[in-house]
Amino acid sequence: MAETLKYKIIELLMNNLNEILTITDISKKLKSAYSHAHKFTKELAQENVIQIKKIGRSSAIFLNFSEKTTLAYLILTEYKKRNLWLKKNKWALRVVKKCDDLEKEYLCGIYLKSKVIFIQKSITQTHSQNSNLIKSKKPKKSFKHQEIIFSDQIHLKPELNEGIILFGAENYWTYKGEKTITRGNY
Repeated sequence: MAETLKYKIIELLMNNLNEILTITDISKKLKSAYSHAHKFTKELAQENVIQIKKIGRSSAIFLNFSEKTTLAYLILTEYKKRNLWLKKNKWALRVVKKCDDLEKEYLCGIYLKSKVIFIQKSITQTHSQNSNLIKSKKPKKSFKHQEIIFSDQIHLKPELNEGIILFGAENYWTYKGEKTITRGNY
């Protein structure tokens, strides 16, 4: 249960980046005893995976994106989620195999609501002003429902956190973390 609750806390925080969560919120959302939530948030704070900020009498909990250990937890959590999805859906392996050749072209691929979303590295700042003129190329092995977005647009789509990362979890959370920090959540 210990490791499971630890990962559940991380998953809750990664799915609620734009919310301020307290230990009480975490214990309620995970249907866990407050003492257990407190114990594991304290452990994660000691590992520098999360930051705890005092707001009045409450403690707000945030992921610490500047720490490599946080990135490791996020990647591991994503791959656990992906493996569970693969076990539940027999057809899912075909989607993953179709993406194998595309890992070199894109930063990551996400399966969300019957759609595959590819994230492409952003074009340099000078070209981004003319981004409406630039079209992304379609993947070689096209999916019926697909979308291509640039990495600087990741933070504009919070629903991506609900998807299954097919490949490139490290890239996804590296870019997501940079945008979260620069937006001033910390």
